[in-house]
Amino acid sequence: MTFIDSLSKAFFDLHPHAVLVVDCSGRTLMGNAAAAWLEHDGRYPSFIELTGVDLPQGVVDRPDGELTWNRRIRVLAPEGGWRHLDAHLVAGRQGGPDPRVFFCVLRDVTTAVEAARDRQEQHNRSRVTYESAPVLVWMAGIDMRFEWLNPQWLKFRGRSLGEEVGEGWYEGIHPEDLEACVGIYEASSAARAAFTLDVRLKRSDGVFRWMLNTGMPRYGRDGEFL
Repeated sequence: MTFIDSLSKAFFDLHPHAVLVVDCSGRTLMGNAAAAWLEHDGRYPSFIELTGVDLPQGVVDRPDGELTWNRRIRVLAPEGGWRHLDAHLVAGRQGGPDPRVFFCVLRDVTTAVEAARDRQEQHNRSRVTYESAPVLVWMAGIDMRFEWLNPQWLKFRGRSLGEEVGEGWYEGIHPEDLEACVGIYEASSAARAAFTLDVRLKRSDGVFRWMLNTGMPRYGRDGEFL
């Protein structure tokens, strides 16, 4: 075995992701150590068993092996449940009468997929809560511009979301309260601090009503200020 062959085998064996070697018929010839969980009764699944599709002819028919194939798949895990994998197929070569083989690299993205679903579910629950709460709710970005207001706010103001977002909500603040309101809001945002203030807000019928306005900083999963 040449040095390059040895180096390639070492790279294959130590690759952090599961790697399967597939022939032109889609039969899996071997797998590396990270792919051991895919082996069952002494055999690895074929390409079609793994992905649900035949080996892509666009890859098989390319003699130069430059064309690749990518897809996200779902595979039943030995411990139960599903693993989400990013499958990446690329052509390679080996010795023997049929030198064409394909490397199928399987990167486990289960944690990222489940985290994204959890964030979306949390977002959906929060949005339902905000939209059904019997209070006026607003959200702003790091530029302090309002980016969302709940239906109760819009109903109270008698205006559309497009009219109130950004700095449109300023138009509803009583002129005598506007300077103090904006000053407290800007200072609190810069300090990443919660605040409360009393402010008069114009109702849809033109009457100003006293409101207790409470602002709280929002943070992302990694602690970044939102």
